[in-house]
Amino acid sequence: MKTRADMSLNLIIAAIVAVFLLVLIIAIVSGVLGDAWATITGISSDDVDSAQSICTTKCNDLKTRVGVSGTAVWKTSSYCTQVYRIDLNSDGDISENERLHCWDNPINVECSYLSTDAEGNNIDLTFADCGIFESSEEEAMA
Repeated sequence: MKTRADMSLNLIIAAIVAVFLLVLIIAIVSGVLGDAWATITGISSDDVDSAQSICTTKCNDLKTRVGVSGTAVWKTSSYCTQVYRIDLNSDGDISENERLHCWDNPINVECSYLSTDAEGNNIDLTFADCGIFESSEEEAMA
């Protein structure tokens, strides 16, 4: 015959297992587990449609930020720096040519910003300026 202490210990163990399984199910359903697995393995696959949508949003946000904060925010923006890993050939591996920026094919979201500054100078930024653009303030300091 089991003692009351044995039944309490069994109940505690069963509760811990149930909570663990609940957390695991929530992680799988919410996608957190997939993100964690991608972090551990270094491999994940982004969807082209999702990348296009995200890039379009990032481009629109970047245009607003440049208008408010100036051109220096362009090259450090997430539009310029984010890399999407898309398994283009469906082999399960992400090769170097499958690490794509927003402007790369097949994402093809080419962001540009055209305006005039307070002194009448044209500001013409494109995706090609990502990582190579130097703001006039940085050039003046150099």
